Amino acid sequence: MRTAARKILLSINIWMIIFPGLLALLGLFRFFLHPSRSGIYYYTPYLFFFQWPVTLLLIVLLIMALILLIRHTKFDFQSLLSYTYLLFFIAIVLMLLSTAKNGLTSAALIGEGEKHESLFTYLAYFLLFFLVCSFIESPTIKKWMANIFLGASFFVSLYSICFSSVWYQYMDLMGFFNNSNEFGYYLSITVMLAASMYVICQNRIGRILYLLLFSFQASVLMYNNTLGAWVGIVFGFLLLILVSFLCPNISRSRSVIAFAVFIFVTLITIPLGSKMFASFLGIFSDVNLIASGAVDAAEAGNGRWKIWRATVSYIGERPWLGFGVEGISERLHEDAGNYRPHNEFLQYAVFFGIPFAISYVLGIVSIYIRALRVRDRLDPMTCACLIVAFSYLGSAFFGNSYYYTAPYFFIFLGLGYRNIIHS
Repeated sequence: MRTAARKILLSINIWMIIFPGLLALLGLFRFFLHPSRSGIYYYTPYLFFFQWPVTLLLIVLLIMALILLIRHTKFDFQSLLSYTYLLFFIAIVLMLLSTAKNGLTSAALIGEGEKHESLFTYLAYFLLFFLVCSFIESPTIKKWMANIFLGASFFVSLYSICFSSVWYQYMDLMGFFNNSNEFGYYLSITVMLAASMYVICQNRIGRILYLLLFSFQASVLMYNNTLGAWVGIVFGFLLLILVSFLCPNISRSRSVIAFAVFIFVTLITIPLGSKMFASFLGIFSDVNLIASGAVDAAEAGNGRWKIWRATVSYIGERPWLGFGVEGISERLHEDAGNYRPHNEFLQYAVFFGIPFAISYVLGIVSIYIRALRVRDRLDPMTCACLIVAFSYLGSAFFGNSYYYTAPYFFIFLGLGYRNIIHS
């Protein structure tokens, strides 16, 4: 029973990784048979997965599996008492207290709008995706999961190109995501993972394939035009290059080559219609607007500055337990024209309070500090997973969490954490 429970829990994350590719394959099949707008747009079947009864059942299964592990194996209790697990546990308790204070609203129970993030979705991020993957120690399984994800992401991007080229010539690439930004955050993980796999791969043919996939996905990102994802990838490359200097098993030359290819793709796509570099240059004018206190400074960052200022003021009203899941959506829409803060850290702070946000951030920081301390003993695959998660964190400063993008961050963060505990 113990083995079966562990396999079921692992299969949850495998399904999360492989499903977008299967959905894209089905979409491509329907598209070529009948290229109409009735094709597949969103991850609609995931809505079943994130309904609260299903998520609650999976969490109960996780608890049962942990009890079996503790009773029937020489379980490492010290690993469960690590700073990271304790900080995330505190965050979960604060999340539950916030919901108890603000009430079990419909948003807390089933999510709101197209975001579909309920209390149970946030619990799943920590208790299913991160915790389950943090028990996966084998680099072979991690590599297998990474390759499945990359294969699935190829079909997702291919679907996006085929579908958008017919129906959305005037829009940025978005595939079957709700909007282009959400696809961009998915691509930030895909691009950084392909680059990291190219760097750590010891097989020449494998490196060529990873480099081709990396270049293809980076090109798709340029026409997706999500600047936050682009910035997140730059963050990821800075960490990758730093790691190549600190860890002897990470190729320094290939790290620099991968970053150079990314910059080259950014520049070469400018005359071919990409708006990414122009968006990047717009950052400087936005900073100048904010610094000078201009009348239209609130519109900096496509209106994000106005959204962030409003969100910070809300956090000051309820700093301890926040407003609950989607508790400020209508008010924020009236004040700033958007339902969410477009910054995951502010989102968590305004939903569940500053203590939750601090516990969440410190939990993540503790992982990277620990990795830095044991860097000489980390295997390349673990380093790659941590770099991918870091890239997502960079993009999180500019976007919201979504039920079909955030789980990948927790999956790779968990995969990167396991070997750190035992190093």
